[in-house]
Amino acid sequence: MKHLLFFCLLLCSKLSFAQNDPLLLIDGDTVSMKSGLSLPYWLKAGQTLALGSNVKSASVLEFTIDSNQLVFSNVISVKNVQTVPVGKAWKIEAIACTNNTANPGDVLTWDGSHWVASANTANKPTVTTGAAVGSQVTGNVSDDGGSTVTAKGICYGLTPNLTLSNSHTDEGPGAGQFTSTIPFTFDTTYYYRAYATNAKGTGYGVTYTTIKHLKIGEIFGGGVIAYILQPGDPGYDANVPHGLIAAPSDQGTGVTWRNGSYVTTGAIAQALGTGNANTNTIVAAQGAGNYAAQLCYDLVLNGYSDWYLPSKDELNKLYLNKTIIGGFATTDYWTSSEYGSSDSWDQSFNTGFQNFHGKNYVFYVRPVRSF
Repeated sequence: MKHLLFFCLLLCSKLSFAQNDPLLLIDGDTVSMKSGLSLPYWLKAGQTLALGSNVKSASVLEFTIDSNQLVFSNVISVKNVQTVPVGKAWKIEAIACTNNTANPGDVLTWDGSHWVASANTANKPTVTTGAAVGSQVTGNVSDDGGSTVTAKGICYGLTPNLTLSNSHTDEGPGAGQFTSTIPFTFDTTYYYRAYATNAKGTGYGVTYTTIKHLKIGEIFGGGVIAYILQPGDPGYDANVPHGLIAAPSDQGTGVTWRNGSYVTTGAIAQALGTGNANTNTIVAAQGAGNYAAQLCYDLVLNGYSDWYLPSKDELNKLYLNKTIIGGFATTDYWTSSEYGSSDSWDQSFNTGFQNFHGKNYVFYVRPVRSF
């Protein structure tokens, strides 16, 4: 039985083949798939199988040898040199041909005595592209087109007509959703789209572009970009830009910090990223009214409702960039950082000096929101 299964019928390395014959290499010897020769289609443990000219992949059935019987165990797609494992036998079942064979896209199958070409009716894969989140881009191969997906990923570059000749990731074979990390830089506009390849060709998803570079003074997110987080800042992310957006103009020009009486709110945080929590704390402690934090808390401007009174450090960023942001008066502005029961921090937009004053003082208010 073993000899019937494993002995090769002919080694064809000394024969001449047509230029477009699809070829395999068995133990390094060349065999043709379309020359009319009988192929040694059973391989035993220790033998090697590799792709020759005009072949994209070979499909083999793997069997486990159990008490001199063959028990089917797996289907393997061979794309490089592979060796039959110990205790296994392989039957070469089908070969996918490249486009320079006599029958482009053919799949050759064994009919019991000859290799027969059957036209490959597969289509290119169906692929969708997801929007980038920082450096992460998702794609989805929703349909393999009737042929195994051998590669998928994201093409990206500086021009919109992207193909595999451009930079691209490779997330391996198979259909389904995948995620790629792209080395986007935020001072450059990148184009990107998903791709997937099968025996029929490569299918592409819709092309997207990255968000353009954000800079201080740019109109964005309902206001003006006032500050972009830098390394060392709380909340900094090297892959996703974050920062502060200032309202385009002052929203109050004579507003107290307190709501009629002195209350210790506990909104004492001063760092970047704390102004929103301060504002919520102040409003919860002081209730409804006409005062600095409430004015920002209630503001709906240019489609956004998440404005807040900046903290001490956040307001200082607005002061440092006041000329680029624009619209500030040379007077004092409230922060959301409380100093004590009677006082809170403010900043002069004339001198830049930060000080604390009584909550009954009337100062200007410039709301911010985060991005």
